Amino acid sequence: MKDKVLSFVREQSMLKAGDSVLCALSAGADSVAMTMLLCEIKNILKIKVCAAHFSHGLRPEEAEYEKNIAKKLCDELGIDFYHEYGDTLSYCKANKKGTEEGARELRYDFLTRTAEKYGCNKIATAHNMNDNAETVLLNLMRGSGLRGLGGIPPVRDNIIRPVMCLTRNEIESYIGSREVAVDKSNFTDDYTRNKLRLNVFPLLPEINENALANISNAGMRIREENAFIERAAEEFLSEISSFWNDSEEILALDIKRLKNEEKGFVKRIVQLSYEKMGGDMGKLSSNHLDSAADLVYNKLPPKYIMLPGGINVKLKNKKLLIYHRDCEAKIC
Repeated sequence: MKDKVLSFVREQSMLKAGDSVLCALSAGADSVAMTMLLCEIKNILKIKVCAAHFSHGLRPEEAEYEKNIAKKLCDELGIDFYHEYGDTLSYCKANKKGTEEGARELRYDFLTRTAEKYGCNKIATAHNMNDNAETVLLNLMRGSGLRGLGGIPPVRDNIIRPVMCLTRNEIESYIGSREVAVDKSNFTDDYTRNKLRLNVFPLLPEINENALANISNAGMRIREENAFIERAAEEFLSEISSFWNDSEEILALDIKRLKNEEKGFVKRIVQLSYEKMGGDMGKLSSNHLDSAADLVYNKLPPKYIMLPGGINVKLKNKKLLIYHRDCEAKIC
């Protein structure tokens, strides 16, 4: 198991000598295994390892138990341990967030602050191969584009996921009978992900014994290919774009150049432009992108369409303009 994780870390260029890694240690099986495995390879990679545990306040009767498991493991491994209490429900109420979203935001805020405070340049989270495969399938069912089908990135900025090469079964086998925290909500099918995990995934090996690894690896390949497309789109956008009347609030794209490209690539350019103008990618649907592409190819009667977040796409003087609606008066 150690060699498998070491190879994956090197393959994904996650760590280099001198790095200091903060492990997000929930005390569950995945994070316990990740922390133990990183400690096994820390001397080989010449890195420092420490861990942080966040008590969300959602299950107060279990909080101390989970904290003690995490602290005991760190004492055993001889690494520094950091902890903080949070009030997720109050945070969600004040910020109008769902419980899952709010808990995630508080957790990552704690990890980021702790990493900065103690000089850790990397944060390790314990997503495994099952998590990645679940994400790929969930996004496929939601009609996601390539970004979503790429699954969970093994590396994103300073966040690394060193055990994403391991299945949940491999992790459970590795930790054996060691005491770990168990989140009972994982065994109810109240959430979409749990329905998939509990009802669908157990059937996949009956169809193909390598289904789990194949789905996860397909996501990884899609992510790699999508990165190439993203770079190509960035380069093309820089070639065909300018600011309308020198206003940085209005992005102008050359329609003639766009028309010579495939529809899929045009939609990627519009998507990228929308993102650059501050649009919320989570609200941009495939229908929005289809409408924008049809506008480029003159397949729609109107000369403009409205995208989420108060952003318009408009045809004007052989340019495709992308801008916030309150800038309409600047277009003449």
